[in-house]
Amino acid sequence: MKYRGEGCILFTGATGSLRASSGLSSFSVGKFGLRALAQSLAREFSPQGIHVAHIIIDGAVDIPIIRKYATAMGTPENRLMNPDEIAKQYWNIYQQHPTVWTHELDLRPHTEPIFSKL
Repeated sequence: MKYRGEGCILFTGATGSLRASSGLSSFSVGKFGLRALAQSLAREFSPQGIHVAHIIIDGAVDIPIIRKYATAMGTPENRLMNPDEIAKQYWNIYQQHPTVWTHELDLRPHTEPIFSKL
């Protein structure tokens, strides 16, 4: 990427990237670290034409095993995130013009309360 002067590195985070939750300390440490790595790499490589972004997935992704458990727990279908729609957001970031790069994007279903566990 450095040689070509272009490229894109996308990291996937979670709510734990922004704030820790009780009982999830080991998860939060890793996600905090991943977010810091994305920020550091963005500062280092953006001037060389390499787009680095951190995408926060704040919700359950609708894949077969998650759907099975969500259904068993009575979770409403509209609480699950559509993986094709998530992929579109990654693709949009990949295609962004260098004058309008996104560094961080927070994705969540419309039914997910923002900052519900401060």
